[in-house]
Amino acid sequence: HPGGRAPPRRYRGILWTHQDRDTSPYLYAVEAKTGQVVGKYYVSTRQYSETDWEDISVALCPDGSGDHCLWIADSGNVRRDREAFFVHVFKEPDLEAMGKYGTIEDWDIWTFAYQLPLDRHGERPWIDIESLVVAPDASKFWLVEKTVYNGGEGPVTVWETPADMAPTDLVRSDSDSGKNVLFDLTQRGHDAVWDHPEMLIEMKLVNRIKNPRIQRATAFLRPENFDPPLPQWAEEKYREGGQDWNKLRAITGVDLHPSGKALVACTYSGIWEYPLSRPYDLSSASMGEPRLLSVTSKYDDPFWQTEAIAYDSAGDGIWLASEYVRGHQPLRFFGCRDAVTDPNTFLE
Repeated sequence: HPGGRAPPRRYRGILWTHQDRDTSPYLYAVEAKTGQVVGKYYVSTRQYSETDWEDISVALCPDGSGDHCLWIADSGNVRRDREAFFVHVFKEPDLEAMGKYGTIEDWDIWTFAYQLPLDRHGERPWIDIESLVVAPDASKFWLVEKTVYNGGEGPVTVWETPADMAPTDLVRSDSDSGKNVLFDLTQRGHDAVWDHPEMLIEMKLVNRIKNPRIQRATAFLRPENFDPPLPQWAEEKYREGGQDWNKLRAITGVDLHPSGKALVACTYSGIWEYPLSRPYDLSSASMGEPRLLSVTSKYDDPFWQTEAIAYDSAGDGIWLASEYVRGHQPLRFFGCRDAVTDPNTFLE
């Protein structure tokens, strides 16, 4: 049940990924051309039994070292019983030095705890956060909701770390104080959050966007229009259960273009791109209307449950994958039509 995907900065032809939903916290390095797992690393954050990783991103480390780090959102809340959530950050593993199997030790991990603001009833809202985006310089991160409310329209909320709680500043102040709070959060998780309220990030709402409309995609998703035709079992399932068009609209994953000028989003029906008039600004004043890049969904295909999307490290193409629970999910690459003739160019 793989969740997010992210291309490394250290290697070409490799993708980082992880599993979703209450599984052991393993990070995987996958060879894009073959699908082979070339690295499996235990990430030592499981001590407090809260692991529901939803997305992964790559950005600079927040310590100012200039190294690149992996940022993982432990934001799942299927049981709706969590008030605090986490973003775990650690340096991008060295595959040659670590070998195929290894451990990311807890003392090498920064853990940022966050919560959402109280609603008008004085309660923490239940919001399904499934996407993480990180500024390249590690100065902030964003969280994006997945929702099918209001007939699939949303709105989809976008949350940002406030300026006075920048990850880089939190690492600096934690180091200067000598308290090692971020390490304590890694070790004890929820139990440590309330011991260090000064380090708890309260996310700021910066945008409400609508899920993309799918009129341009629906014709491709009707059973009579599949070419080649649907197998009998899939057509019967389709006819009996009907089609949940609202679910097809929901944004399930996002990524920020390296230039900061666009945000790509995947749904169960297609890939969409939102232009940003101000680079690295996901606010309503910056984000434009989405345009459809590709229709992707097929009812008989494990590609159906598309929940992981990422630009490649150069921003010249898009990786897309499913979290279909039966395994053997296809990994697809979408290159720019005016720049790419052979996708293997990005796999070498």
